[in-house]
Amino acid sequence: MLLISWYYIGKLWRYLWEWVSIVLSFLMGQEFHLYPI
Repeated sequence: MLLISWYYIGKLWRYLWEWVSIVLSFLMGQEFHLYPI
């Protein structure tokens, strides 16, 4: 159960991080993406 919750947290974090990179690209006027390793 705990592993499943961490799995979804990881997916949610990556989804939110992708949106953050998109917003930053619009704000900075440049196209760049930040992908967490």
